[in-house]
Amino acid sequence: MKRNLKIFICITLILFLSMSVAACGGGNVDDDDDSNGSNDWSGPNPGIFYLKPPPEDPDVELSVEGADLDGAPGVVVESGHIVKWGPDNTVSWEFEVEKTGIYTIGVLYSRPEGEEVWGMVNIYPEGATDPRTLIFRADPSSLDDDDWSVYNYKDTMSSLMEAGKYRLEIVPGTPEYPFSEEHFINLQSILLCGN
Repeated sequence: MKRNLKIFICITLILFLSMSVAACGGGNVDDDDDSNGSNDWSGPNPGIFYLKPPPEDPDVELSVEGADLDGAPGVVVESGHIVKWGPDNTVSWEFEVEKTGIYTIGVLYSRPEGEEVWGMVNIYPEGATDPRTLIFRADPSSLDDDDWSVYNYKDTMSSLMEAGKYRLEIVPGTPEYPFSEEHFINLQSILLCGN
């Protein structure tokens, strides 16, 4: 009985995860791609290697070019990435959701091996003063403690969002896991996919 229950749970999880990926555009590596493991996603740095490819057709893409950096005086924009975060930095975007639904919020970033690092995503509907706060762990995308060239797409956050305008913020650290390193992540973009 217990064995059957475990099998059922495993199959259910696999089906759920495969439906989530399909709903967000798939993000599969092109079989015809000969770029040594990279995919053909048209991001700012095509040809880089992704541990998990980002979706090919997100509903909302929050890129470095559209970011408001006024709350992050220490950050630097280099080659289409936000780098050199400080503990009190907040980077934000204004955007619009066209239809109500549950949205997966994914972060496309690089991070070398090192101390565990966490971050927060704050979502403010238009006119709101209190955000919906989501937390993510920025797992290393490389096993080398000096390698920032390997990227990962982390899509473990989701939120019900009504159609309308929003502000989204990304902040290094959380109250439970304060940010204490010189760098947080090299952020390439934040992608929202409706289910």
